[in-house]
Amino acid sequence: MLYAKKKTMGGGGIKASDFADHINSLRTKSNISSYPIVVNSAKGATITATQGDVTISSVIDASGTTVLWVPTAGTWNVVASKGSYTSPVTEVEINCDANLVEPYSILTPEIKLREGGYNGAAITLGNKMFIAGGYEGTYTRDSRYLDVVDTDLVIYHEVGNFEKRHSSTAQYVGDKVAFVGGTSISGIGLSNVDVYDENLSRITIITISNNSLQQRDNPNGLGPLGDMVIVAGGKLSVNDAPTNIVENISADLTYSRITSLIQARTSIGTATTSELGYFVGGDKVRYNGGETRSCDQVETYDNELTKNVQNSLEISQFNCYGFTINDIAIFISGYTGDNWLYEVFTYQESTKKIVDPLSFPRVSKNITTIHNKGYILGGNTPGSPDVIDIIETYDENLTHSLFQLDIPPINNRMCTSHESGIILLAGGYNGSTIASNKIDVIRVNI
Repeated sequence: MLYAKKKTMGGGGIKASDFADHINSLRTKSNISSYPIVVNSAKGATITATQGDVTISSVIDASGTTVLWVPTAGTWNVVASKGSYTSPVTEVEINCDANLVEPYSILTPEIKLREGGYNGAAITLGNKMFIAGGYEGTYTRDSRYLDVVDTDLVIYHEVGNFEKRHSSTAQYVGDKVAFVGGTSISGIGLSNVDVYDENLSRITIITISNNSLQQRDNPNGLGPLGDMVIVAGGKLSVNDAPTNIVENISADLTYSRITSLIQARTSIGTATTSELGYFVGGDKVRYNGGETRSCDQVETYDNELTKNVQNSLEISQFNCYGFTINDIAIFISGYTGDNWLYEVFTYQESTKKIVDPLSFPRVSKNITTIHNKGYILGGNTPGSPDVIDIIETYDENLTHSLFQLDIPPINNRMCTSHESGIILLAGGYNGSTIASNKIDVIRVNI
């Protein structure tokens, strides 16, 4: 079983405190100096990776994990041994294009959010990129604005329509976008659904009523699945236990309750292929300022709203991040409750497969996709406020690449992209009194 966590890693590994040096190494070299092979095994086991005449080894510590940083890509033969036992050889294929030079440009539009925000939602429809809501700064007020940026980098401010909230989910419903649920500044989950078309017409809003959607703090949206979106889990308020309720919203904006999750939970990883939508992991008991308990459940829904339970994750975790490349669901591992992971895995034909991990764990990262390529931006390494300025990508062949991003770092940003090659980063918060209203635009070659 391969995964990673923040714990100190011995031998041929790298300590969590050395992540900054490793990032600097990535920045200053045209090629990465090492690649991670992340191994979970019994305490005291010796893990050895061999390629030709090169051997790297490390001993598993009390965390049950180590990372072997190997010097070259290609196939490595990995074995674990303890006492008189030696495991069968496992072939690990590292297929990482480590060139840090990716053609891109930084655009500097003279536009800003009407009001600073973070923990909002962002999504693209046609030639318009929507940025909605979020904390205004110090947990005292939510943004009331919906900002829309078109591909000519002209910004529109929708005032007074968008329901003030943070932690909503943005999803596609037919040919429209919907901002579903979220949390008011008082900590109450909302059942509001704001729906917009490409002309910025607000189609409907579903308010709290006997037949409304379940109130949702931190809802977990899944879409588009066919022409609908599925919303699952979340909480009634920040101080409540999670719910197991699952609902769908169809293209005609009707909604209904469907088969419940096996395990009530929040902070679930989601991704959608043409045939299946995945709900991965989650937090079973989290409430504001209180206990967390991660979950290993994986459940899928198909276009007929039939639920299936998949093989569980080997490691319970929440705050997984999911995206889809070449109709394959891809997930970046989340948080166990003690450690941040950086395993990357796919679900294809309902089977989990490990691919090249991230080069380091990232908290509060952004993920967006353009033309069958996933971009992982920003975030900070665990225990450090410093924002990572290296972008990692996965293409349609799941080749893993990295390049440095030369913009001022801001954490907790809202992110969306356009098929023309535009990646938009908006707002953010680094611990100051007021959230940022800055907009940065990256144009990548496609």
